[in-house]
Amino acid sequence: MSCRSSIIHEFMREKFRILNMADITACPNLFDDLASIAEIVSLPADVSTLRERIGEFDAYLASLHVRADRSVLEQKAHHGSLSKRY
Repeated sequence: MSCRSSIIHEFMREKFRILNMADITACPNLFDDLASIAEIVSLPADVSTLRERIGEFDAYLASLHVRADRSVLEQKAHHGSLSKRY
């Protein structure tokens, strides 16, 4: 296996991490189709938790109760981003 193939293979094995703070009570199976490619972490909607944890995730499914404003997104940029994976 070439070095490039090895890197691509390793990337494909790693699951994306998605932070969910949306209320999915009405659609409990919402994430079933993503199970093979993503780890979904559902947490209660809370701005402090979002600020503390957003750097651990590749994506964020927003809650209407928590505002992901510029300061939250800047914090994400300082603590981690999808670009590290490529």
